[in-house]
Amino acid sequence: MTIPRLNLLKQVAFGLSLSLLSHFTLHAEEVGATSDADSTAPVFKLGVVTHMGKQFQGYSIESTTQRLKDAGIMSFRDEIYWKEVEKEKGVLKVPSYADEMVNTALAKGIDPLIILSYGNPFYDEGGYPLSEEAQAGYIRYAMFLIEHFKGRVHTFELWNEWDMGLGVPRKKGEPRKRPDPKLYADFVASVYPVLKKAYPDVTFLAGGHAMFSVHSGKPDLNSKNPWELMRGWFDEVLSYGLIQNCDGLAMHTYVKAVEDPELWIRWMRELQDRYAKDYNNGQPVPMYVTEVGWFTHSGAGVDHYVQADHIARLVLLSRTIPEIKGLWYFNMANDVFGISHGSGSPRPAYFSLADVSELVSNGEYLGRVETSNPNVYILRFKAQDGSEKWAAWSREKLGFRDERYNSPVTGYYGVQLQNEGDTSKPLQVQIAGMGPYELVWGQLKTRYGSIDPTLGKLTVGPRPQIISGDLSQVHVLSVKATELPDKKKGELKDKDGANQGVVIE
Repeated sequence: MTIPRLNLLKQVAFGLSLSLLSHFTLHAEEVGATSDADSTAPVFKLGVVTHMGKQFQGYSIESTTQRLKDAGIMSFRDEIYWKEVEKEKGVLKVPSYADEMVNTALAKGIDPLIILSYGNPFYDEGGYPLSEEAQAGYIRYAMFLIEHFKGRVHTFELWNEWDMGLGVPRKKGEPRKRPDPKLYADFVASVYPVLKKAYPDVTFLAGGHAMFSVHSGKPDLNSKNPWELMRGWFDEVLSYGLIQNCDGLAMHTYVKAVEDPELWIRWMRELQDRYAKDYNNGQPVPMYVTEVGWFTHSGAGVDHYVQADHIARLVLLSRTIPEIKGLWYFNMANDVFGISHGSGSPRPAYFSLADVSELVSNGEYLGRVETSNPNVYILRFKAQDGSEKWAAWSREKLGFRDERYNSPVTGYYGVQLQNEGDTSKPLQVQIAGMGPYELVWGQLKTRYGSIDPTLGKLTVGPRPQIISGDLSQVHVLSVKATELPDKKKGELKDKDGANQGVVIE
């Protein structure tokens, strides 16, 4: 089915642009919040999904944005629904919460990403905007919001999870259907040129698929399992030219609980290579990961400590693919996915993310330090102040837990370092979400030998450590698998009795 593009839609596309808005009753007031985000824009957009637009959270916009700022998370992704903007047909008004949300965030230096969603009951019965009138209505709504937030909001996402029918009426008990991928591709092809012509400096993202649809393969159209029903949907959308009708792909690349960040980044590289080759004439494809996360409920998820391990590794690894321009973790407060509980109380993942956020947002990825074991990751970054920092960790074997800490115990490695430069100053190490310590140079060459002042050793595990100091002449001598002491040998705890996570040897 081809979406009709008749006279009204052509008028919108070829000349009326903002002047078309004057034919409708608009209530838009410029609210004076501004941001110096352009002059201090981060290299990489690191954010979380907040759902302040749904207005169901148990805490305020002020506290939500303050917690983002406190954690160094300088972007958020949220929605301003079409049905909330156009409650009376032809009358467009910005909801009060939307200005409060955007302005409060901007005042704290936090950059908004706004989703333009979903249907409106005045058009096509609130379903997908497929008719000429509905598409013209969606364009008016989109341009109205973009104009209202001009200079304040620079990135918009065109719909959210079209494939899963989000925001589209469905009768109770009606089985989920697989929508025609061409409908979404044609919708974006109609909407994007109009918006981009009117606002060339705004970034428009498209895609926003559900977790099931990005997996390739032939779908089972009779299956009730969404993994099989939606399989290959996003590839079909791309085959209709989606990449050529947006500024970047919005990717929702969730993984299963048994899959770790290292598998995720390998998958993302495969997707980038395939999308460039198959759908973009071999050219790189800008990717914005606008949703990703791990379940944390019992039975199908990971525990809170593994979530904290994963989120820090996830965002650090995302910097290794230059085509990934930003990442928004799902989500801020949610008892299933959130970095905070539904009540707003932070989980370990919140503090883990906070300790790596500045390096991820503003650092420059320099490469990986080669070691003898592929399960040990040491990533080099150039920090905003020009210094070099390392992020070090190791993969764990999911499924094995330490009885004492309910946290993985396998996958720990001793990393032997050598410093051929100034050894008078220790390295500073921050364990993500835990605490700092110093790595002092000077270690026994053998059990009963003399001390070598150039040597230092640390044990890395699944929680990343950010290492700073003079690393200019530091290199890795060796990597050796190790075991944490058991109860007979004594436990490794810090002064407060908590798991230290990393051992200086």
